[in-house]
Amino acid sequence: MYLRNLTLMGAVLMSACSMPSGPSAPPFVPNLARTFHDIQGKFKLWSTGSNSYPYEMTASGKLYWFTEKNTDNIASITTAGVITTYGVPTQYAQPAGITVGPDGAIWFAELSGNNIGRLSASGSIQEFSVPSSYACPYRITSGPDGDLWFTENCANKIGRLNPKTNIFTEYALASGAAPGGIASGPGGLWFCEEGGHAVGVISTSGKIKLYSVNPSASVPDDIAQGYDKLMWFTDYGDNSVDSITTKGKITPYTVPTSEAIPLIISKGPDEALWFSENATTSNNIGEIITKGTATGKITEYTVPGSGSLRLRGIASGADKAVWFTAPGINSVGRLK
Repeated sequence: MYLRNLTLMGAVLMSACSMPSGPSAPPFVPNLARTFHDIQGKFKLWSTGSNSYPYEMTASGKLYWFTEKNTDNIASITTAGVITTYGVPTQYAQPAGITVGPDGAIWFAELSGNNIGRLSASGSIQEFSVPSSYACPYRITSGPDGDLWFTENCANKIGRLNPKTNIFTEYALASGAAPGGIASGPGGLWFCEEGGHAVGVISTSGKIKLYSVNPSASVPDDIAQGYDKLMWFTDYGDNSVDSITTKGKITPYTVPTSEAIPLIISKGPDEALWFSENATTSNNIGEIITKGTATGKITEYTVPGSGSLRLRGIASGADKAVWFTAPGINSVGRLK
């Protein structure tokens, strides 16, 4: 199996195909200019069970869904903290990325199982084998065309699955690209190349355009569209969250905590994007404003508790809170 280790600032980081994942953050200062829901900095954590390693997360209605990478489960949690799990048929599948599909079902990518999975409303799971062997299907999202789009971290491809016909299409990237996060945006699907030090966009017709991101240090990981309609991505090589225009102009914003490893990024309930900090020395959830005069302002919220949380998945839903996974302590948390 493909394994890529990156040594950065004295910390060893591992790619999606391995088993991945500062000082205290400044106190929360309310932003009185907010016009949407205000996050108050109150946390609650729920255990997901020993060795479950809750990984990535999405929201659907009043439920939050997440993958349990070590125990091969897809799980939901209610806003009251009730967890239900569904076993993935393939053993050692290592489910990773997860999304709500255009059909309303829960879709997920299996890193080691080499499948794309679908969890129906009745709780049954179907698996669809990715054409490329040892592809490491990683992150997944619904596209504007009604298809599921995903990254193949080891095969260096962007994958596409038509949920009506179950037909796959794959689009090759350069060797060593190691694509990570993927999200819909202007012109198609935007994605990060962890190994290619680039951000790319692929149209629904398969045309790819790449934009280089500081090739000497950058490791773009995940991407989402901000409230300003620009795409924003985490770059744990540069310890920043960056915006990128459709013409490829990149503006970086440095995360206050050094060596934080900003990782997964997602829209929140306010005019901000929220991101996890995955470093062993950082137990912070970050917020970055993406609209108005405060654009680029970052606030960090320290999750209470001891030990390394290895914060990862992050999502916001109908309850207007920010939910996240803490695989380091086998827990799911809420910030509201």
